[in-house]
Amino acid sequence: KWRNGAGSGKSGQQWLAMTILFAALAPIAKENGVLALPLILLLEVSYLRGQSITGVKIRGFLGVATWLLVFLFVVAVVAVMQRWDGLTTGYASRGFTLTDRLLTQPTILWDYVLQFYVPDIRRMGVYHDDFPVSSTLFELPVTLYSIAAWGGIIIASVTLFIKKRGSTLVYCVLFFLAAHSIESSFLALEMYFEHRNYLPSVALALLPSALLGTLLPAYRDVLKPLLAWGAIYAMYLLIQTATLAQVWSSPTLLMIHHYAAHPNTSRANDAMASRLAQLGDYGAASSYAEAAFKAAESQKSARPVRVGDYHLKNIALACLARHPMPRADLARLGVQNPERPLADSNLLAIINRMTTTQRCTAMDWGSLGEQLASIYLDTPRPDRASHAVYTSLAAFSNALQRYDWAFKYTSLALMLNPSQPQTLLMHLHFSAAIAADSEYDMAMSKLLKLCQAGSLTMEQERTLSLYQGGEACGLQ
Repeated sequence: KWRNGAGSGKSGQQWLAMTILFAALAPIAKENGVLALPLILLLEVSYLRGQSITGVKIRGFLGVATWLLVFLFVVAVVAVMQRWDGLTTGYASRGFTLTDRLLTQPTILWDYVLQFYVPDIRRMGVYHDDFPVSSTLFELPVTLYSIAAWGGIIIASVTLFIKKRGSTLVYCVLFFLAAHSIESSFLALEMYFEHRNYLPSVALALLPSALLGTLLPAYRDVLKPLLAWGAIYAMYLLIQTATLAQVWSSPTLLMIHHYAAHPNTSRANDAMASRLAQLGDYGAASSYAEAAFKAAESQKSARPVRVGDYHLKNIALACLARHPMPRADLARLGVQNPERPLADSNLLAIINRMTTTQRCTAMDWGSLGEQLASIYLDTPRPDRASHAVYTSLAAFSNALQRYDWAFKYTSLALMLNPSQPQTLLMHLHFSAAIAADSEYDMAMSKLLKLCQAGSLTMEQERTLSLYQGGEACGLQ
């Protein structure tokens, strides 16, 4: 509205202000909202080219947009280079490297294109951690072909842009690649997710129209047949994908659909294990859990799973299935990789919820608590687990009313992060429970300083006030 107003001589500055405001707020809503402004500028430079909706040239628009786009590109490159070490450390928890990701993504981008135009509904879903990963340029033949094909398309797009021809085609290609530039590039994210293609697929939807508009002047007679076949093809896609609505409306059918399409993925096997455990079949659930663990070891795209987490997951599955404690898994906890046996704090949080809700009356949670204490507390070392694992272990011990264990776990967590407010509140509580006065005073002192500095949430302030006789931050 602002640019169209400018093209007709109107001001409309309020629309410009709103554009800037919401483009600035976009990354707060979702990280790839950082692309909002670059995509607006890309539309201006590659398609609108400084013309209003009526075709009037708006003075200065194209030049300013071009330089702003170049400026943002340079800023992005500099920001990436400055944070390069931090970006690469994110791959420590992945089964693939940054090089693997950069070599594989061109193939994945082509797969996104193929799935948009000729979808294979059998493999549609959220589990794609079986996607083949390329570690070298020649490991998989498709890698080199994919990179060469994208290179050719980019060269053709730049050529058309310079010659000021096929602006819609150029815009579709550049929009698709730019919209994928955050989630499908160097960040240590999962290799493949269909939802990443939602916004970029706008360009794929426009592309057939752009091709038709480019070829139409020379082949006008084929317009009606093309439109007719296009409508038939759209109906074909509709009928194909409509069947998925029935499948996705049933959790059991959805799990079977995912597993049938991706039987070698860790997540599909994990989902089948959880679903079968909920249905009460622990034997089948543990078989799928074992397959999930083996897939995580063999598939580069899958997130690595520690042996300890695998045994702990079997214990959680037993609870879901109302099965007694699997003693074999309990005994194996911490045997392999004793230096750092567990990594999945979310799994510990799930077990904690199972304990507090008394979901599994047949489970001997005390035995699990003793096993974990023998691993982490007999010879305590802060580097044996992450901060999140220690706080989850403290919460689990609290559910077991073993406040002495919980106190030791929060002590280890504070060695890793001495000023984390929620951990300090937990430590304060457990210090009071076991009458550890010096630790209580230390935690209270740190919390009061954080509170007075405004570093606590309202909920944390209310919790702290319970220990202060209703005072806020130690003040009347």
